[in-house]
Amino acid sequence: MNIIDVLEELKIFPRKKSAKEYCSPCPYCNDGTDRFTIWPDQGKGGQFWCRVCEKKGDAIKLLRDLQGLTYRQACVKLRVDPVTRHTSTQEQKTFIAENPPDLWTEKATAFVEWSHDKLMKNENFLSVLTKRGMTLETIKAFKLGYNPTRLFRQCDEWGLARESKENGKPKYIWLPQGTIIPTFEDGKLTKLKIRNANFERELEKYNTERERSDVPKYPPSKYVVVKGSKKCPSIYGNISLDTLLILESELDAILMMQEAGEFCFCLALGGSTQPLDLHKERIVRGVENLLFCPDFDEAGKGSWDRWIKRFPDTKRILTPEGKDPTEALNHGVDLKEWIKGALSLNH
Repeated sequence: MNIIDVLEELKIFPRKKSAKEYCSPCPYCNDGTDRFTIWPDQGKGGQFWCRVCEKKGDAIKLLRDLQGLTYRQACVKLRVDPVTRHTSTQEQKTFIAENPPDLWTEKATAFVEWSHDKLMKNENFLSVLTKRGMTLETIKAFKLGYNPTRLFRQCDEWGLARESKENGKPKYIWLPQGTIIPTFEDGKLTKLKIRNANFERELEKYNTERERSDVPKYPPSKYVVVKGSKKCPSIYGNISLDTLLILESELDAILMMQEAGEFCFCLALGGSTQPLDLHKERIVRGVENLLFCPDFDEAGKGSWDRWIKRFPDTKRILTPEGKDPTEALNHGVDLKEWIKGALSLNH
């Protein structure tokens, strides 16, 4: 018996989404059709998570919550050893990433559409991405855009709580000039990232001012996650495929979808130190082949060292040229053949 059987006893009949994932209405909040995600092969008896009411746990918890069984009674019913109820230290560190407010999604989506239109109508803006090897079809498919000037928006206008700086002045949502990189989940915008076009100039100014002043200041960011975004990595492609390629950069992940999307889907960590949320961890643990392509630098080495401790079945692959897929493509590397070669070695 597993979690699917438990749900069927409750007159809930999950449908299959992929090889290792099911979905159904939630037995806790009693609503929706696919908000309750089930992984029957995870752990002992299966795992679940509702993306609305955020209930999560295993088949044992489901039996205890909804059928009133004790812990040991639930273990007997599932035919599992009671000591297996404990999760690992790594699993306990996993968090649930919350979706942004509906108003944020509405405003951010309008901004993405506006910036995409600006990008498509300006050859100079487009060249920022085409020089990275991206086609017009890819740019359109992933709704990439360009913000031609820095903008500020009040937090409450986007559905966020008002915040103040130490001097009492209000904090704003900052939309810097640069390339707009949106993340969508189930067709809904959940995260907005901007590649800061003025990073080099701001860094030079920061270094100069830091030498002249004892007042500490924060260094500028090359990539800015817009305030209110969902705090988690981004997934691109068909998650029913049996190969997942993990990368650091969203733009590298989008490029790999363009070049090798028929063989794998991608997870972009969004940086070398970004943690996984519960939903992404479940996806990772349900994939047959895990490939990790860290940037070929010190940050990339640290990212790989942390990852392999948590997912020891992962295979590390490095680009034949350059520090990442974008540089490799610009050096003439066939990224599709590179991935095919990595997969053949993995079998």
